Amino acid sequence: MKKILSIACITLLFLSLSFVPKTKKVVVLDVSHGGTDKGTRQGDFFEKDIVLSIANKIKDLNKDKKFEIVLSRESDHLITLTDRVDFINSQNPSILLSLHINNTKSSRVNGYDIHVKENFLTEESLLIAAVLESQFPAEIRKRKVSMERFFILKNSNCPPALLELGYLSNAKDRAYLLSEKGQWKIAQAIYKAVK
Repeated sequence: MKKILSIACITLLFLSLSFVPKTKKVVVLDVSHGGTDKGTRQGDFFEKDIVLSIANKIKDLNKDKKFEIVLSRESDHLITLTDRVDFINSQNPSILLSLHINNTKSSRVNGYDIHVKENFLTEESLLIAAVLESQFPAEIRKRKVSMERFFILKNSNCPPALLELGYLSNAKDRAYLLSEKGQWKIAQAIYKAVK
C-alpha cells in the first residue's frame, strides 16, 4: 500500500510540474536560405553558410538560463518561407531576428541594414533595431533602418527585425564577414542586444 501511495504521489508531482508555465523567454534566430537556396554569393562564399556560422556562434554564447535561443535551421538544408514562419510562430518567441547578407552590383556599397515590421508591432521592432544599432561593431557601417513587408516580417506573430549584416560584394565587409574574428564580434553584438 505504501509503495502504491508513493508511486501515486510521484506521478501527481510529475503531472503538476508538467503544467507549470514556462518562464524562460524564447528568441528565434531565423537562419536564412540553406540547401539548394544558397542566398547571395561572391565567388565560393555563400550567404547561407555565413549566417549559419554566425547564428551558431550566437547560440553558443548563451549561458543565460532566463532565455533560450532557437535556430530556424541548424544545418545546411532548405526550409521554405512558409515552413520557417510556421516554425517561428510555433515557438511563441519574445523576439525574432532574421539573419541575412546583402549583395549589389556596386562594390563600393557597404554597411548593415535593419528592416522592421510595418504594423501594430512596429514600435517593438524599432526598439529591437535601436538596441541592435547600439551594439553593432563599428567596423561595419550603419546604413539604415526601414519598414518593410518581407514575408518573414509580415507573417511572424512577434516583434521581428531582419538584419542584412553587410555586403558580400564589398571587399571590406566581405573580409569582416568571412573572418572568425568578425563573425564572433557580430555574434557578440547581437547576443548583447538580445540580453
